[in-house]
Amino acid sequence: MRVLIGLAAVGAALALPVGATAQDAFTPVTHVQVGPSAIGTHTDVLIRFRQPMTTGENGDERSFETLEVSGPSRPECIGSRRIGLAAAHEGTTIRHTLRPRWLGGRWCTGTYEGRITYQVEPSCINPGPVQVKVIACPMFIMAPRTLATFHFRVTAH
Repeated sequence: MRVLIGLAAVGAALALPVGATAQDAFTPVTHVQVGPSAIGTHTDVLIRFRQPMTTGENGDERSFETLEVSGPSRPECIGSRRIGLAAAHEGTTIRHTLRPRWLGGRWCTGTYEGRITYQVEPSCINPGPVQVKVIACPMFIMAPRTLATFHFRVTAH
């Protein structure tokens, strides 16, 4: 159980491997493939990568990943989105399709930047129909860790 008090504990809570530095929290650890090679304003974009670590519930912790993408922002098209990814085991190939029609419209022409981040938080809520706060909830802060960065270019077709 981790119990960390105050902001002085932030550095200790990064949960990095022994010998790692705080900078390692921002160093990509997996490669992302983006397709197709030609992306238009209505094209579905496939993001694929190998899961570098297991995510999900683990004792008093819950680890999860998010996929963030941001690019040109105009009123008529998608600018930025953040999507939670499903729990997965280390080594699994993850495939996530970004469908413009499901994200609110179409891509703007230009370059989109993306990243996949990993984060751990206390798992203090009992799952089930009644949400009950666990009395001895561990308290800690963990900075999100960048697992991968990627980009894609949208052109008018």
